Amino acid sequence: MHKQTLIVNKSLRDGNTFIVLCLFTGFGKTTTALIYLDRYMKKYPNGKKLKIVVPSKNLKKAWLKKRDFYSVNVINSFTMTLPNEDKNVDFLIVDEVHHALGEESKFFNTTLDFKAEYKLGLSASLDERKLKRLEEKGCDYVFKLSVEDG
Repeated sequence: MHKQTLIVNKSLRDGNTFIVLCLFTGFGKTTTALIYLDRYMKKYPNGKKLKIVVPSKNLKKAWLKKRDFYSVNVINSFTMTLPNEDKNVDFLIVDEVHHALGEESKFFNTTLDFKAEYKLGLSASLDERKLKRLEEKGCDYVFKLSVEDG
């Protein structure tokens, strides 16, 4: 958990509000996201509106297991649609954020347009084209770590 904490500290040091972590499979992206959530909940203990968007039922189940630690609304983007009022959240986590940059799902593609004080994207695979799209969507910090680097 030490590496994940270092990444969180580094990314938050400069006041970044739209952070994307491109970390290899098995590194601990979910653990890192939970550290972000913990920091956020300590800063805003009165329960701000959090939302986690995932592209699959399996990821939704994994997040639901962790939801007991936080008051988190987990959305499965393949089976649910969001009314306009749900596009205003305080903290948005987009797991497998590379799917939000493609044409696979019109709904999932709009998740980065949510109005949120903080956004966190998680992925194990971002190419240069998708990194550029993230920048266009307002991403102000990307941390990449490949298996070779780790």
